[in-house]
Amino acid sequence: MIKMNEYDQRFYDTYPNYGQVVVQNSPPGQAFTGIVNGEVVCCFGFIRLWDGVYEAWLMPTTENIRRSVVPFHRTSVRIFDYAMSKHSLKRLQITVCSENALALKWAERCYFNNEGLLKNYGPEGADYYMLARY
Repeated sequence: MIKMNEYDQRFYDTYPNYGQVVVQNSPPGQAFTGIVNGEVVCCFGFIRLWDGVYEAWLMPTTENIRRSVVPFHRTSVRIFDYAMSKHSLKRLQITVCSENALALKWAERCYFNNEGLLKNYGPEGADYYMLARY
């Protein structure tokens, strides 16, 4: 139901069974689908790494997200704040493909701090930025 952007699609295509891995590692109540006017805008969730540390994941649609930028951003910030509070997180982290300038800018607007570049990090061999909220 989602048409991913080129960066997410490339990641998905080169990570064997990525969908199953996400489902297995996202506890019940920690994965969500954003729907606007009956259309999927994104799927996202949180994976617990260990006490106090989670990693967020997000698969936005290509077209639908553009029509809902402001509500998507506001909701995302609220959900990140809620996750930090509900689970008493010390750290919520994400990785963003270095080629995806729009996603990097959005992550920084969601109050994630850029901690540096991870060379050849992705399954497709791309560089990724590590970002975190504390």
